[in-house]
Amino acid sequence: MNQPPSPFDALLLRLSAQNMRGRDNPPSNLELLVYEQLQLLRAAYISLFSIDFHAEAMRRHDEGGEAALEDLVFGLRAPSSAATLHYNTFVALLNRFNEALKKLRGPAHEDIPGLHRLKFYRDKVTEHWVDYVHYMGGHGFTWREGKAPILSVMATARKAAEFTQARDDLVRALGGLGISISIPDDLVRPGMTMSEDYAVIINAALDSLGPRLHKKSTADPIVRILFRLGFPSPIQDMEQYCMDLLAYLEPLVSPAA
Repeated sequence: MNQPPSPFDALLLRLSAQNMRGRDNPPSNLELLVYEQLQLLRAAYISLFSIDFHAEAMRRHDEGGEAALEDLVFGLRAPSSAATLHYNTFVALLNRFNEALKKLRGPAHEDIPGLHRLKFYRDKVTEHWVDYVHYMGGHGFTWREGKAPILSVMATARKAAEFTQARDDLVRALGGLGISISIPDDLVRPGMTMSEDYAVIINAALDSLGPRLHKKSTADPIVRILFRLGFPSPIQDMEQYCMDLLAYLEPLVSPAA
């Protein structure tokens, strides 16, 4: 097997063994659901992880010179487009997974980690983006060697004053909802959506809004400002999120559960 390992492999192997217990002790519906969804999440994670922006950047640096138009349009854009698809697929799978867990577990269900910001991002950026096409910018990525790349939705603001105004508008809008945030001046700049510090501030605020985040009257003003300022991704460290998800899932499918 040439595929790189994923954070889900150990649990998938254990669930596979549990699923082969025989007719007298068949796997539960919950075990089967977790197994199937983790296989899908694993595939999306490996596809994202396998896009090596670091190697591509080093190659271009070593080659030097001016790249041909075809290389800029297709060679550079192809991995970026693929990463966008894989990242958004991962987020969509998480949302569906939570919906299925909720239906299966009933009142005992607790949401997966970061559900509300994941659902907010899925609804506004990947599924119903047509509603916000007048406000959206392009996509960018941050990456570190040995980790899956992280998608960012770039700001539509261009000038320093536009970023400062959008920051102030967001602080005021969230304050009206009872959420107090502070975005330091040194973060308010072009490309700020790629800053992990910025993403931590915004995602914490979105988490604090909880279910209110999915009401149109709450969401729409915030969405429009976030597109101006830069819409941070709901997962800033894919590997850490996978570990958090595993910590959530392990008690549900342990033999004693």
